[in-house]
Amino acid sequence: SVLPALPSSTDGRAIPQGINNKGHIVGVSSNGTNPWLGVVWVDGQIKALPFTAKYRSSSAGAINNLGDIIGSVESATDKGSFPVIWERQSYKMRVLQRLTKYFTAPTAINENRLAVGYGNYPDGDGILFHAVGWKADGSVVDLGTLAGGVSSAAQGINGAGVDALGQARLTIG
Repeated sequence: SVLPALPSSTDGRAIPQGINNKGHIVGVSSNGTNPWLGVVWVDGQIKALPFTAKYRSSSAGAINNLGDIIGSVESATDKGSFPVIWERQSYKMRVLQRLTKYFTAPTAINENRLAVGYGNYPDGDGILFHAVGWKADGSVVDLGTLAGGVSSAAQGINGAGVDALGQARLTIG
C-alpha cells in the first residue's frame, strides 16, 4: 500500500526507512515548514515525531519491536546533527551523545535500546567515518575500524548487543 505524507506536505513526499515485526514503519516526510520531519506510520496512519525549536528538521531511521525509534535531528543554529531516540509509545525525544561535533547517524536499534551507526571523524585529508555504538544510557562508543581500515559504519545490531554488522574501507597498496 502507499504510505501517506504529512497533511502539511506541499509535495507529498514520504520516504520509509525502517520497519519492525509489528509492521510499524519509520522514515521522513516533507512538510510546509521544515525540510524533513521524522515520522512513524502505525496501521497506515502517519504521525510526526516531536522535537524542540532548537532543531530545524528530523529523520527517523529504525524502529525496534518495542517501539523505540532511532534517528537524528539537525540543529537550527550550527547545522550539526544529533542522534536521538524517541522512546516507545510516548515518543518522548532524548538526545544521545555524538562522536564528534559534526555528523553522527544512528542506523539500527535493538530491544535493549542498544544502537549502532556511524559518525564523521575529521582527519588531515578530509572526513572519514567510524562505526559507533550507543549504550542504553545514550553514551557513545567509537567502534573504530578494521585493522588497516580508514573508515567504517555499523548498520545492524543483534538482540544481545554483542554483534554488529556494517562496512569498512581499507587502504589499498
